[in-house]
Amino acid sequence: MARRFNRNAKKQKFRFYNKKERNKYNMQQRTAHAKKHVINLSKRRLSNQEYILLAKGLKFIPTPSSKNAKMSILKDYNEFARKLRCRYMFSQEKTDLHPFRSNTGYKPASTCHTLDYITEVTRQLNTQHYCQLDSFNMAELKIQVIEYIKSLYDQGIIDKISFKFLTNGQKLRDARLGRIYILPKIHRLETETFKQIQHDGLNELNIIPPGRPIISQCGSVTELGNGKVSVSLDSEKGMYIRLNRALSLTVKYYPIVTEHLDDYSSKDATVLNIHHVIADKIQCFEVKNSVVVNLDQIGQTQLKDAKVSKASTTDATGMSVEYTSTQGVILIPDSKYKVHIAIATVKIGPSVAIKAGKSVRFHVVTAVNYTQAVDLKSKAPEHLQRSVDQLLESVMKIDYASLREEHIKVWRDIWKSEFGISNSKAAGSLNGDKINTTIYYVLSNIQAPLHELSTTVEEKSKIQKTLHYPDRCYGGHTLLFYSETLWSEIKDEEDIADVTSTWMITLEKKGCNIIVRAGAEGVLQAILLSLGGLRNDRPYYACDAGCIDAPIALSKEVVQFPVKRTEPLTSILYITADKQHMEELKHTIHVKEIKEAPAHEHHVIALHKHGHHFGGLPTIFWASLAFLIIIFHLFLFKLIYNEYCQGQDRYGRTRYSV
Repeated sequence: MARRFNRNAKKQKFRFYNKKERNKYNMQQRTAHAKKHVINLSKRRLSNQEYILLAKGLKFIPTPSSKNAKMSILKDYNEFARKLRCRYMFSQEKTDLHPFRSNTGYKPASTCHTLDYITEVTRQLNTQHYCQLDSFNMAELKIQVIEYIKSLYDQGIIDKISFKFLTNGQKLRDARLGRIYILPKIHRLETETFKQIQHDGLNELNIIPPGRPIISQCGSVTELGNGKVSVSLDSEKGMYIRLNRALSLTVKYYPIVTEHLDDYSSKDATVLNIHHVIADKIQCFEVKNSVVVNLDQIGQTQLKDAKVSKASTTDATGMSVEYTSTQGVILIPDSKYKVHIAIATVKIGPSVAIKAGKSVRFHVVTAVNYTQAVDLKSKAPEHLQRSVDQLLESVMKIDYASLREEHIKVWRDIWKSEFGISNSKAAGSLNGDKINTTIYYVLSNIQAPLHELSTTVEEKSKIQKTLHYPDRCYGGHTLLFYSETLWSEIKDEEDIADVTSTWMITLEKKGCNIIVRAGAEGVLQAILLSLGGLRNDRPYYACDAGCIDAPIALSKEVVQFPVKRTEPLTSILYITADKQHMEELKHTIHVKEIKEAPAHEHHVIALHKHGHHFGGLPTIFWASLAFLIIIFHLFLFKLIYNEYCQGQDRYGRTRYSV
């Protein structure tokens, strides 16, 4: 047996040796053949397998071996057949989760079906923002777009590079009709909740833009204005219309609805959102049963030669609404001129009964139109009262949610620029809330012709050109820290008018008289330029102290310059439009030393950060320290008093007796 086993082992070893030698010989032959067709131009040394793979060509695709394909297919078939038999045999049993697995508790969302989805899309399209077209020609639209772009280039609004990009782009040639879609899930809402969202908007008060604060009860006047008329929620002085540069002419007319309950006290609060320009007044009464609210009559007026008429119209829901129309005269103080004015407002009853747990809503709209200052003998225009009636009727046909959304959209377009500054608690410092509030008050006294329906396309094109090229604005020093009249405290409507007039006169005299005529957008741009004493009529360059570094072009991107100190002292920043002059400037600034400026002293930083020179320690620390010092001095005083002032007999007692 041992001899036969050794003989078989030698045969297997010989066969294995021959197979190994044969594979080695085949690999040498294949490698020699592959090197004839592959030329290695790199510095890397290729292996035999790499030569063989490259010799197969670039179109070679490796495929799996079919040696065990039959076994794999048979194995998959047996597994599939087993699952089918199990499904048939145990079809009557419930397929519960395994007891070791935890139930996830998943419940499908309560979503609406396709008809509700279509209804929601239709509701959004059937508004004033969309109109249905009978036919549409994309080729004709492309021609109109190209012609409009060419007109912008001819007027100098866009440059040659922008013109080529807009007319030769692939997107314009491949343009197609847009498609509208909404979120696929429309959750079912209760009827009361749906009406609430339609009335107030979806989470409108929770939307806060960057850099725009919501000022709530900070002592500011909650005045709303659109450049033609303004009114304050917390004032009983009436409305204000334009006189010269601001809304400063008082109209004894009270459009704000006020309510009161007999024998009940109330508390109210006003909130002004300067980004959306929406003011809310919340008034609370403490009652238990039903409530009868007495509404002050909106049509209270003290106009001279007033004429009051009544009429009715329909609102967005189709209900009949009554309104009153008033026309009168306002005399301009200390002059020989007057203003004709017409006002139309929705009329509501003198009292309203509200049951416990219920609510009543009113949509009160007031339309105002007036003339320029005219002579005292002139008559009122015939179309004045008719214009406010038509305006009121057209506005009442728009639902409240759409009207609010359009109002917010316009003010978002105006508030495209912003200003921010680090907060300081030092006395008399100018912070961001006061700056933004003052800018808002000025803008509320300026009209926005770019967003008015009466402005033609040619006029809007001229306004946009003026905003794109601000000409000589601004030509003066910065107005951020050196003018108390521009940043004075605002307590009432007269202060707003004075600040607005001061700002407009300053901007007009500093070279911004053209850009401020563009409306609210132009005034905002002029104010921002004046805050830094900046100009935007040509490319500008800047360099830090000494101008050792190369000039940096200023643009919309933020650029940081290090604050350096020279010996002797020179300017810390140079800005000019002449790049060559700035490059030569470093040869004319002769200084002994240039180094990084030291940080501010601790008491200066503490003053702006905490409002005092003592640093950031809390008030209770200083109070505790003062209390301990007082207790220590009282204890010391008691020791001294006991030692010298009680008159004890030191020699009355003897320690030893004889």
